[in-house]
Amino acid sequence: MTSKLLSELNAEHFKNAVIILDIDGAIVPDKTSDISAAAERFVKLLAETNEVHLVSNGKRHERNAKLAHRLGVSYFETPHKKPTKRAVLHILENQSGRPVIVIGDKFLTDGFLAMRIKAEFVKVKRLTSGKEGAFTFFVNFIDDAIYAIYQKLEKGFSKF
Repeated sequence: MTSKLLSELNAEHFKNAVIILDIDGAIVPDKTSDISAAAERFVKLLAETNEVHLVSNGKRHERNAKLAHRLGVSYFETPHKKPTKRAVLHILENQSGRPVIVIGDKFLTDGFLAMRIKAEFVKVKRLTSGKEGAFTFFVNFIDDAIYAIYQKLEKGFSKF
């Protein structure tokens, strides 16, 4: 279950798609604004050939909007949270038949969202700051365990 950091993905895999990109844990560590130069380059590269939308369950809308502006992509403040479809309906209404790809670090939010909207899910290695509390550690542990089980079940079913 090894996944890559966002900046380690192959940008050639993503062409003419609608990308729903998680912020916390995928682009920056949870609750920070500290984007690495590599992640910034990658998101800007994605935006050259795709329609990229930042999405977050966090409430730091001003930070999210500034980050989107810096990266040259869109961010839309919504009261709805992933994995509900309503969190991304404004994006899906304009996708024009292009493939939709959800990129994120959490299976229980980003992965379930991808399933609900019938999109491809690309799980990236979670960025951490080292300052995460016990609750965040526990949630991430559970998320990783459920994703590992899901992958095993998916592989098992594909044998039939």
